[in-house]
Amino acid sequence: MAGEGTIAIATRITVRILRRPETVQTLLAAFATIDAGGAYLLPGFIQTHVHLCQTLFRGHADDMPLLDWLKRRVWPMEAAHTRASIRASAQVGVAEMIKGGTTCALTMPFASPRKRNWPEP
Repeated sequence: MAGEGTIAIATRITVRILRRPETVQTLLAAFATIDAGGAYLLPGFIQTHVHLCQTLFRGHADDMPLLDWLKRRVWPMEAAHTRASIRASAQVGVAEMIKGGTTCALTMPFASPRKRNWPEP
């Protein structure tokens, strides 16, 4: 929405977008307000393809052709993952997405052909 207006939010759910000043003033009296004048309000971003298990692999041979990169870098690094390293990789990736405004993500599973036989924690 371009121009002036007020967005009323209750418990993280958008209630309504208001334009009439008298309605706005009534609502503002009941809620905490944030003056965001001169700013933009954007919806949360949706990440539809991310490999959180590969966050820690960034910068390793980015100049290689895809299949060489997968076979020589990604698959061996994924095969070396432990539960702890996958958790750390995912936590870093999620923190970066949150900082960038991502509110929803679809992460892809391992690309490594190695079967995982980790014991349950």
